[in-house]
Amino acid sequence: MDPRGVLKAYEEARSRGIDLVGLYHTHPGFLATPSHKDLRGMELWPIPWLIIGLLSNDAKAWILCEGFLKELRIRWI
Repeated sequence: MDPRGVLKAYEEARSRGIDLVGLYHTHPGFLATPSHKDLRGMELWPIPWLIIGLLSNDAKAWILCEGFLKELRIRWI
């Protein structure tokens, strides 16, 4: 994810009085787990990240909390 795009989303949300509560993106392979690049982004933006593995059609949510990666439970409604 382009950091400038994330920063732009934060600024746009703030200007509208909206909280940015999460980020999502896809991975072209099977894994819906954070890459090293994702982990660096999670340090900058400590909000939940939803990652979708396109080949597996799997989705997982993650957050970096006090230096530890934690998988979040997704409740689909």
